[in-house]
Amino acid sequence: MSFAESGMEREEALWFAGEAWLQRIYCTCVFDKPECEVAHSIDLDINDLNLPNRSFFKSLLEEFPDSPLRPFAQLRLAACQRRSHVVANGNPRNDKPFEPILAELNKVEAPEGSYAWAWKHLYSGVFHAFIGDQLPDAREHFQLVADAMPPGPERSMALMNLGLCCVILGDNEQAKLTYETTLRDIPDIYWLHCKWSRGLDEWTPLTQSADGVFFFGDIKSQNSVTRSRLDYVNKQ
Repeated sequence: MSFAESGMEREEALWFAGEAWLQRIYCTCVFDKPECEVAHSIDLDINDLNLPNRSFFKSLLEEFPDSPLRPFAQLRLAACQRRSHVVANGNPRNDKPFEPILAELNKVEAPEGSYAWAWKHLYSGVFHAFIGDQLPDAREHFQLVADAMPPGPERSMALMNLGLCCVILGDNEQAKLTYETTLRDIPDIYWLHCKWSRGLDEWTPLTQSADGVFFFGDIKSQNSVTRSRLDYVNKQ
C-alpha cells in the first residue's frame, strides 16, 4: 500500500487490501492456531481481530468515484457491516436487527442486470428473510433477480430462494411454478457448503428440505434439491 500512491496501482491496492482483510477474518484459524491465540500473539482483542477494516473500501470509493470496482466496494462494505453484526451479536441469524446491513446494501449503485445489482438484491432478500415478518420483501428481491438475470448461479439462487419464500408464505402454486422454471431453464449446478458459515461473498442459499432456512450442508445438486422441494410442494 505504501508504494501505491496514486493511479491504477493505488486503486487496485486498496481493493486487494480490503479483500485480504475481509477474507482473513473469515478464517477460524491461522497456521493451525486458534484465532484467540493469534490475537494474543499480536496483542489484539479477539473482537478486534474479527472486525473488518472498512477504511480500504471507503478510500477506494472516495478517491476513485468512477472506478469500475465501485459497486463491488459498496457490496464489500455491506459484508463488513454484516461481520460487525456477527461480532457484536454472536449468531448471525439471531433476532437482532439487520437494518444497518440493509442500509449499506441500499447504497450499492449498479445498473439493473449487472452482477453487482444481482448480488445487492440477493443479499437484501436473505436479510429480509431473516427478519421473519419481511418475507414478502425478500420475495420481491428474489423475483427481481429471477426476472432480470440470464441462466446461471445468480438466477439459480434467486429462483431457489423465491420458491422457498413462496412455500413459507403458503403460496404453493407459485412455488411449484418457480421450481419447474428452475429445472427447465437453469443448467444443473453443484453447490458446496463450507464447514464454517462465512460471509456474504460465500453465501450458500440452497437447503436440504423445503422448510429449511436458506442454507444446506455438504455438496448438493441444484436439480436434486429442486426436485425434492417440488415433491414436497406437490404433496401439500
